[in-house]
Amino acid sequence: TDYYHPEVGVESVDSTSFGRNYFNRTSEDEDVDDEERAMILKEAASLKKLASDYLHPEDGITSVDSCAFGRNYFTRPSGPDNCDVVECEQILADAAALKKSAAEYAHPEVKVEIDSTCFGRNYFDRSSIDYEDVDEDECAAVLADTLALKKLATDYYHPEIGVESVDSTIFGRNYFDRYSEDEKVDDEERVTLLADALALKKLATDYYHPEVGVESVDSTSFGRNYFNRTSEDEDVDDEERAMILKEAASLKKLASDYLHPED
Repeated sequence: TDYYHPEVGVESVDSTSFGRNYFNRTSEDEDVDDEERAMILKEAASLKKLASDYLHPEDGITSVDSCAFGRNYFTRPSGPDNCDVVECEQILADAAALKKSAAEYAHPEVKVEIDSTCFGRNYFDRSSIDYEDVDEDECAAVLADTLALKKLATDYYHPEIGVESVDSTIFGRNYFDRYSEDEKVDDEERVTLLADALALKKLATDYYHPEVGVESVDSTSFGRNYFNRTSEDEDVDDEERAMILKEAASLKKLASDYLHPED
């Protein structure tokens, strides 16, 4: 967390905690060159400004010098007379188009704006279509396949949406109680398979949702603490145990910080 948020200052609750300034300490060397020190501090400030500008390109450049200005390369008086104006305009237009493409690529959430007089033709009902070579049945089949593929893709990306049926006569058979069932089916084996499937489903749910705590409804269920069991070895080093527990707590905190960088 401290690494990802360096802008958060360091807080200290110890009133006796303090730090010394390296540059005005009492044990400072008297042979220090003040000019060199000032130059180093100035370079450090310049590096800090460059780093800030690099990390925040969205901040514009501010100039407080009213005499500061820049020349336009394309309209400078020292420009060559044989410059091709048409080519220059074409280059600028290409640069503007590239900038627009880059902005649209970086911001796909921005909708496309069109001109009210702009329109497109439908390939399948265009006036120049040759009806003699078009197979309407094949065209309808292709469109139906496209719609089916679109529906399958939607169902694949949104499994949380249930299956809906508007046909009252549609139904499904239960595999386990069908009339054509094999009479030699072992009921005990079937019950075992269903229990295993439920156990696997529960394990998969627990794996995907570790934040859900473990619940026990058995009042007689309990667990022993490994570190204070009665059969504990008397030769255990208490200091080593405390160190191990402390490291485990630190690892747990690091794992939590890694999984939740937003905290």
